[in-house]
Amino acid sequence: MNDIFLLCVAVISAGFLLVGHLLALYAAYFVLPEIEEQLSNCKLITDAKAFWGEYSHPGKMYRYSMASLVLTSPRLLHKHGLIDVDQANNLSLRLRRWIYIPSRLGGTGLVTLLTAMALAGRLW
Repeated sequence: MNDIFLLCVAVISAGFLLVGHLLALYAAYFVLPEIEEQLSNCKLITDAKAFWGEYSHPGKMYRYSMASLVLTSPRLLHKHGLIDVDQANNLSLRLRRWIYIPSRLGGTGLVTLLTAMALAGRLW
């Protein structure tokens, strides 16, 4: 593989990483209130809202990551009494996509970027 190709792959991957982050920011600011409304019995989210406040940027990002955690491991969190598993399972597909798609775009971009950088490092 030549260096130009790996550089192009790294730039495109960085773009995917940036788009994933921007989508997560949009979701945290504009879609998160709907998600919190549907997950009203989730102790993780209600406690985070009480601790961080409703309007702070770190609080919104933390609650967004907690909503992601609720969707990725509902049985484990239900076992510890942190969420209502029925609410987590009944979250609409439209709202689930606002959590899944940004994290997958960002994760794919990050892994591809790191792989391209590692391959480029072997060549130099």
